[in-house]
Amino acid sequence: MGVAAVDQTHVTVLSWTYALPFGKGQSLASGVNPVVNEIIGGWQINAVQTYSSGTPLSFNGGTPLPLFAGVGNRPNRVPGVPIETGRSTFGKNWNPYTDNLFNPGAFTLPAPYTFGNAAAIYASVRNPFYLDEDVSVFKKFSITESTYFQFRAEMFNTLNRVVFGGPNTNVGDPAFGTMVNQTNTPRVIQLALKFIF
Repeated sequence: MGVAAVDQTHVTVLSWTYALPFGKGQSLASGVNPVVNEIIGGWQINAVQTYSSGTPLSFNGGTPLPLFAGVGNRPNRVPGVPIETGRSTFGKNWNPYTDNLFNPGAFTLPAPYTFGNAAAIYASVRNPFYLDEDVSVFKKFSITESTYFQFRAEMFNTLNRVVFGGPNTNVGDPAFGTMVNQTNTPRVIQLALKFIF
C-alpha cells in the first residue's frame, strides 16, 4: 500500500489580523490631536501564509503500450542506484536548467511492448514544497462614525518567492531531472480606495 499522488505530508495555513495600537481609543498615542490621529490611527495588517510539502513523483518512459488508451509506460528501476543525485535546490549554485535532481542511471527503458517495473509513485521523491505569504494593509480615514474611506494595499507572494514546478520525470528525455517551470506567480501588488457609508 502506498501514498496517493496528491499526498502532502505537511500543510500549514496561517491566517491572522493585527490592528496597530496607535491613535484614539488605542493603548499608544491615544491623546494625539485629530490630524495626527488620522495619520497614525486606524491601520490594520492582515496575512494568509501557506506552507506545504510537495506531492510524490512518478516516473515514465519507454514505448507506450497499445493498452489503456495508449497511456505511457513506466521505466525499469535499477536496484541499488539512488534516484536522487543529492543536489540541493537551495543556494546560488543551483541552476534549474542544467542541474539534474535525478540520477539517470537509476532507471532504464523497458524493451518495446513490455511493462516497466518502476513503482507507480515514489513517496520519498517529491515535487518542490510550496511557500506563500499574502499580506494586506488597511487604513481607515473617518468622516463620521459610519462613513469613512478605506485604503487597501494588497500584496500577493509578498516575499516574491520562486516555487519551481515539478521536475521532468520522463526517463530518456535529455531534460530528465531538471526543473524549468515556475508554478507560482511573481509578486503582485494592488491598491484600492473604498468609500463606505
